[in-house]
Amino acid sequence: MSTAAASSGSNATFQTRSKPQEIRKANIIAARSVADAIRTSLGPKGMDKLIKTSKGKTIISNDGHTILKEMAILHPVAKMLVEVSKSQDIESGDGTTSVVILTGSLLHACERLLNMGIHPMIIAETFQEIAARCCQILYDDLALKIDLHNDYQTLVKAASTSLSSKIVNQYSHKLAPLAVDCVLKLAGDRPNVSDDDLTHNGINVDLSNVRLIKKLGGTIDDTEMVNGVCLTQTAVKLANGPIRMEKAKIGLIQFQISPPKPDTQNNIIVNDYRQMDKILKEERAYLLNICKKIKKSKCNVLLIQKSILRDAVNDMALHFLAKLKIMVVKDIERDEIEFLSKSLGCKSIADIDLFTEDRLGQAELVEEIDSDGSRILTITGIKQQSKVVKDQNRESTESFDQGISKLSQEKTNLQEKEKAKLNESGSDAASTKSTGGSNSSITEDTSGVNKENVYKRYYQQSTEVTQPTVSVIIRGANNLILDETERSIHDALCVIRCLVKKPALLPGGGCPEIYLSRKLTSEANLLSGSRQQCFQEFARALEIIPVTLAENSGMNSVNVITELKNKMAEGKRFAGLSARRTGSIDNVVEEHILQPLLVSTSAITLAAECCKSILRIDDINFSR
Repeated sequence: MSTAAASSGSNATFQTRSKPQEIRKANIIAARSVADAIRTSLGPKGMDKLIKTSKGKTIISNDGHTILKEMAILHPVAKMLVEVSKSQDIESGDGTTSVVILTGSLLHACERLLNMGIHPMIIAETFQEIAARCCQILYDDLALKIDLHNDYQTLVKAASTSLSSKIVNQYSHKLAPLAVDCVLKLAGDRPNVSDDDLTHNGINVDLSNVRLIKKLGGTIDDTEMVNGVCLTQTAVKLANGPIRMEKAKIGLIQFQISPPKPDTQNNIIVNDYRQMDKILKEERAYLLNICKKIKKSKCNVLLIQKSILRDAVNDMALHFLAKLKIMVVKDIERDEIEFLSKSLGCKSIADIDLFTEDRLGQAELVEEIDSDGSRILTITGIKQQSKVVKDQNRESTESFDQGISKLSQEKTNLQEKEKAKLNESGSDAASTKSTGGSNSSITEDTSGVNKENVYKRYYQQSTEVTQPTVSVIIRGANNLILDETERSIHDALCVIRCLVKKPALLPGGGCPEIYLSRKLTSEANLLSGSRQQCFQEFARALEIIPVTLAENSGMNSVNVITELKNKMAEGKRFAGLSARRTGSIDNVVEEHILQPLLVSTSAITLAAECCKSILRIDDINFSR
């Protein structure tokens, strides 16, 4: 009896209204613990984390998304902060640590508001309203509009601010202009983008068109951008084939130039030399036929995908290709096929019968170069093929659409005829005969439509547009430096992409958060009730960013925040923190401490949405 009473007493808490409150409290504690774990990594003087993965790999980084992605987080609500960091990385590429810290601070504010007895849905909806208001304030009061054509140095300064908190910050003078050049090349070389769009409206740049190649050796100062395509694979020299080709016509193949093998392992027993000679002659004729078809299409540079079933190209095929003056590059990785296809304007070819001249890419020069003791292959002067279909082949596009509609209409009519014939026939033979008649009718009815021309027009319409791409060769002394440099360049690229997407900058150094805190506090004085409390707590939570920056830089956070608020009260709206001067300054814009508007707005929006998702949870159940 006593045991039953004790168990009923222990479960009494969860049989009342206090269960949702306890669940929310536990969820908030779990999420805040994740935010506290990476709080020391924020800012230019933030600390790094050393992570050892389950596979034994060592990672040293202060990037919030990289740290959280590798951490073994088990709590389902704590994993939501990892997703918030991932969303911030996709949206803006920078601010992944800030968004997690801000989410933790807002959850702490939610905990205080819940203790006041305010309903969680009122808190969540008010927080989302405040986040939208914050974005509007930042755009109207603090945003610095920029011109992408004329403000090149401003873009470099924004990229340098992103790199200031990285291990490679001493090389920001090299990496920041490199990131700006990469993104502007991708944005400026697009055929459907006007100067007005690039200046005012902004465009979205796909960073998958920037290829980062890591090569050991040299220093980070040796990192360079190549205006073209770089390959770590080199030309095959086994058969004394060419290693340099001008006015190249490039073919990208996914089939093997080697004798075919059966699907299962079989042994062939040869009785005499005549059978052996016959086999070798057939192999030789098979390979020679493939090489002649490749040469017939006027291809002089051949890129061959790596094969796991059999040799992608054997020695005899290399001999034939060398005699035909065709440059061969083998062992192209599968994940490189898409990048090479859109960079070179060529289409990957899976069968020798489809190897035609219209599927080849064109470039001025393909050659091997020496780069700090290692050889790499560069493809430069790529011929851009754009605006071909819309401007020049409008009539062919219209006839293509008419052909497709005609084929689909005929297919529908034939299916109806076939059903009618099957219903009329009374025997299997008659049904078979009607089926045969319908097949013949398909051939007759569709004979007037040139299917091959329709397919070619469709194929050309989908592949004749070449996208501009950029390759960056990263140099470093060891793999840890290479990995961190790659992550740093990616963050800098994302910052410039944000500015191309939304051409506006914000002052950094905690300035936006302090400004928003003061603005929300003044607006809260005009409200009453639960909304007033929500505005005040949100304003208080925003101060976590400048407080953390001050603490990580060795400053007295209370004195610094008070000094910043006093300067802003005097009308110095660009006042902020400077880690170099170890204190507050009147104008962070003059110190070139800048960040994209999209980074701050997306961080505040995502943090408010995450808080709403967590506050809506009032129970956790486990499925079998």
